[in-house]
Amino acid sequence: MKPIYLAALISFAAGTFGYILYAFGLRPFWRYHKTKHMIAAALENDHKALPKQMLRRAAADLTRSYHEEMPSWLKLMLMRNNEEPLTAAKHLLTLCNTKRAKHAAIRIAEIRKCLVLTSSKPS
Repeated sequence: MKPIYLAALISFAAGTFGYILYAFGLRPFWRYHKTKHMIAAALENDHKALPKQMLRRAAADLTRSYHEEMPSWLKLMLMRNNEEPLTAAKHLLTLCNTKRAKHAAIRIAEIRKCLVLTSSKPS
């Protein structure tokens, strides 16, 4: 086999491996963490200033990524870290429809617990 064919075969195999690693491993991981940090940033605001449409979209993104994109190893990692994105999505949708500040504070605390988020604001 000529060296040029061997180099082409090796580069094709490396490119295929890189694509599979990115498409099925890194991209779902990054999307989940991007959504999680977007939710954390939104929850830092006052309840009245919460962007309802963004929270609905974040809940849909969490649900979609968990059921359609997330590989098994990432689901196991979330389970080990006690993160519950589906429960957090349920609480996000409930928060969107909450009118009272006391009830919103309860939902925000539940979302933080489900996504294992820490508050940067002093209580």
